[in-house]
Amino acid sequence: MTIAEQRATYDAMCRDFHQGRPAGITVKDRPLAGRPARHYTCAQAADADTSAARIIYFHGGGFVVGSLDSHDDVCAEICARSRLDVIAIGYRLAPEHRHPAMFDDCVAATRALLDAAGGPFILCGDSAGGNLAAATAHALRQDAAFSRRIIGQILIYPSLGR
Repeated sequence: MTIAEQRATYDAMCRDFHQGRPAGITVKDRPLAGRPARHYTCAQAADADTSAARIIYFHGGGFVVGSLDSHDDVCAEICARSRLDVIAIGYRLAPEHRHPAMFDDCVAATRALLDAAGGPFILCGDSAGGNLAAATAHALRQDAAFSRRIIGQILIYPSLGR
């Protein structure tokens, strides 16, 4: 199977499992640091404290498949259940783009969000996205302007080992 066929199969599978977005979730697509990004907001959190944390989400897919669309319902559900804004980042995929392209995209997008918005952030991702969330937090921990604003990580079956 070619990479394009793998991606098409993965996207079709994700569409088959898609449950739709929960009620009260609004979504805006807009680029961030040169990458596609999708911002989820929960209507029930409209009166919430503006200093509430935001979640930055990096999708899984073995660094080869996955997209904003494949993980749309996951991000919408996280937003609805947590009542926190979720910003999903689309990063470049292998094999067209070799390491560290996807890592660089995630760090750049996280820096751009931290520059643009106040308050704390939580980095989140599944599988390869969990790896990228952990690596991004690690990369930014030495930068005092950013490290204190990353208050946590949610790593869903991340690839972290050797």
